[in-house]
Amino acid sequence: MAGIDRRRFLALGIFIAAATGTWQALKQLRVWFADEPPRVKPDAILEIVRRRLPYLRVADAEVEDFAHDFRTRTDRKVLALQATAPEDFEYEVCAKLLMSTDFFFNGADVNRPVRYVVFYDPYNGCTSPFARVM
Repeated sequence: MAGIDRRRFLALGIFIAAATGTWQALKQLRVWFADEPPRVKPDAILEIVRRRLPYLRVADAEVEDFAHDFRTRTDRKVLALQATAPEDFEYEVCAKLLMSTDFFFNGADVNRPVRYVVFYDPYNGCTSPFARVM
């Protein structure tokens, strides 16, 4: 009876792992070296927010303002997640939206309406529009 021995089994496993890794790397490089950054559909962010955060009471106009800032101020690598890792992209959108609103300033109360304040930037210590650096 001819069966697969341990050496062939390990060689096959290594080949499959290497082929999968190469395919993922080429897929990522194609997105990184594109001439222009990946585009996010205008309604995609609104759909993500409605699907992932259904309990959040936020107006569509507020989400559209956030979506515009997200598309213009987000790093190219995060935008590339839309094609390579959609769940991670959705997480980034939801996390940035929550950090960019007054949701946490109001004690994370889901019964209060949420307003978009300013696009969250971790390198800017204060998100108050009235604060100035002297």
